[in-house]
Amino acid sequence: MSKKCLKHARRDYFKRQNRYLYRITFLGDFKYRVEVTTHAAYSFAVKTRIVPYFQEKKTLLADLTPKHLHDFYQYCLKKYKITTNTVQHYHANIRQALQHAFKMDMIRSNPADKVDRPKKNQFVGSFYTNEELNQLFEAVKEDPVELAVYLAAFYGLRRSEIVGLKWSAINFQLQTISIRHTVIPVSYEGKQIIVEKDRANNKASYRTLPLVPVFFELCFDFGRNSTNTVPYSRTRINTDMRITFT
Repeated sequence: MSKKCLKHARRDYFKRQNRYLYRITFLGDFKYRVEVTTHAAYSFAVKTRIVPYFQEKKTLLADLTPKHLHDFYQYCLKKYKITTNTVQHYHANIRQALQHAFKMDMIRSNPADKVDRPKKNQFVGSFYTNEELNQLFEAVKEDPVELAVYLAAFYGLRRSEIVGLKWSAINFQLQTISIRHTVIPVSYEGKQIIVEKDRANNKASYRTLPLVPVFFELCFDFGRNSTNTVPYSRTRINTDMRITFT
C-alpha cells in the first residue's frame, strides 16, 4: 500500500473511531478527579459554549486543528462579550479534554498546545468610600444580614466564607475569628445543591483574624438576639453550628 493510500486509510479509521468533538467522554471521567464546584463550572462551559459551537460546525475530533480552536475563542469573545479570562478557562477545559483523547490514542497530537491563549485581563478593583460604607451600614442596621455586611466590609471575606462561618470559629476569649469553612450553592446536574468544605480555596485563605471590639460586641449581640441557639458566654463557643443570617 502506498504512503498516500495508507494516509487516507488512517484518516478514515480515525473518522470512524471519533465522532464530533462534543461527544468526548472526558466530562464523565473528569467528574471523579476534581471538586464538585470545579466540575459544575466545567460542565456549564462544555454544555453551553463548547458543545453548541462544535456541534453546529460538525467538527470531527480527528480533524480538529489549532485554527478551529482559535476561531472558537474569537467567536466567544465577540458573541458573548466575555473577558479573555473566561476564554482562558475554556482553553484549559478543552486542552484537558484533548490531552485525555491523546493519551487514549484517539488523536495523534493535542492541537490546543499550538494555540496561544488570549492575554489575561488585568483586574481593577473598585471600593466603597467611607460615606458609601456608612450609608450601607445604616441601611442594614438591625437587619439579619447586618453582621454579614460588616464582615464583608471590614475583613473582606468572600461570600462563601461568610455563609460558612461557624460559631466555633469565633474565640471570644482570645478575641479572634478563624476562616476555615466555606459554603457554596452550585447548579449541578440539573439540581441546586449546597457544597460545604472544611477548607478554603488555598493555604492563604486559611487565616485567623483579630476580633476587634466592635465585632466582639456585634457577634455576641447577634447570637444572643437572633435565632442562633447556642450556649453563650464571653469565651469560646464550642459548637459547629453555622451562623445563620436570616
